[in-house]
Amino acid sequence: MRLRYLNYKQEHRWLRVLLNKYSVVTVIFLIWMLFLDNNNIGVWLRTRRTLRNQERSIVYLRNQIQETENRLYPLKSVTDSLERFAREEYFFHEDGEDVYIVK
Repeated sequence: MRLRYLNYKQEHRWLRVLLNKYSVVTVIFLIWMLFLDNNNIGVWLRTRRTLRNQERSIVYLRNQIQETENRLYPLKSVTDSLERFAREEYFFHEDGEDVYIVK
């Protein structure tokens, strides 16, 4: 009888560990934190994806700012270049002038 009890005890050892009150509380806590809480894994992943997109946007906008500053520097230094830029890009003209656009 004793041998049979020991075999049963060894065969179902994992069941005893699984049904241990600490294990049950830990599993319930993990399920709660991963799926049921307001800051669950889905919210965390969406926030992380949004953060990555925002970081990419920041890098892109910083590059755009640098390009704009590089284009703006020559326009600030020489006044004739500012007038030429305005005429070429925005078709500015003085009174009495005719503007012809050739493409």
